[in-house]
Amino acid sequence: PAKRRRALPLCRLAPELLRQWRARGFAVVRSALAPAEVAALRRESDALQAALEEAGGDLLEEQCVLEVPASGPPPEGHPARVDPAAYFAHRGAAAADAAPLRHIALEALPALAAEALRPAPCAAAADDAATAEADATAAATETAAVSATAAAAADDTAAELAVCLFNEHYVVKPAGRGGGFAWHTDGALQHEAGLALGSGGAAEYVSLWCPLDTVSPANGCLRLLPSDAPQPPSAAADAPASEATLRWLEEEGEALAVDVCAEAGDAVLFSSRLWHCSGPNRTGADRRVYYGQYSRGAIGGEAPLCLAVRTGPAAAPGRET
Repeated sequence: PAKRRRALPLCRLAPELLRQWRARGFAVVRSALAPAEVAALRRESDALQAALEEAGGDLLEEQCVLEVPASGPPPEGHPARVDPAAYFAHRGAAAADAAPLRHIALEALPALAAEALRPAPCAAAADDAATAEADATAAATETAAVSATAAAAADDTAAELAVCLFNEHYVVKPAGRGGGFAWHTDGALQHEAGLALGSGGAAEYVSLWCPLDTVSPANGCLRLLPSDAPQPPSAAADAPASEATLRWLEEEGEALAVDVCAEAGDAVLFSSRLWHCSGPNRTGADRRVYYGQYSRGAIGGEAPLCLAVRTGPAAAPGRET
């Protein structure tokens, strides 16, 4: 008989994290990735870095970015831009790490992104939802049938909130050699690319910044300007920063910013419209981060700016049992 596939557990946004995301534009999900998943990401990052250095390249010349795959995204019109199987065939991965890497990119992180990208309910609807959730929890303790119904509803919700993998790469700051990033928003990069291709600016998407090492100000952790803090005057968060905006961020934003200290396996979820920066790595060890970005639908329409790979359980099957 054919082997059944067992779904791997997914990390979910706790209610307080979802509220923080909606109020402040970011949330830190602790232990979002399992140790084995972190190990697989480290091996891939190290292999990409070794290949770059063997070819005579330098991380600082690449702005500390290791592309996945190293050759860049598939060409326009290629099935790998949207189809998960074709994408991973193009992307490549070490045989031993293929399953965890697919799970991370196409299921684990998209589950968090989907919850963040879901439109926030109005206050009345939120109250009703909270009441319904409490009732459902109480009922679930009484009968297994209710529990089964709730599980089926959760599957329906996950399908409804499916998102697309827009981009993935690693950011590695070499030991003791700088690698800081000035204030910017991720959306500004896509805004420029969209205008260049005649497709207009990009809709909001989410980034999941996943440290593979302990991060702190000493090795260049993320520094975020919460969306509920004062913002640069007359600055569009999806457009490149003007000189006046950068001056305000450096003079005023620094006092309002939040340093995000995190451990390997955590995931920092933040909006493409959130202002952020990071300092240089002044420690004696490289600082590695995996960066996955997700959108609701294809950015750029029928000709995606980068990727629009379908995600969800069907895209990243679990382990065989």
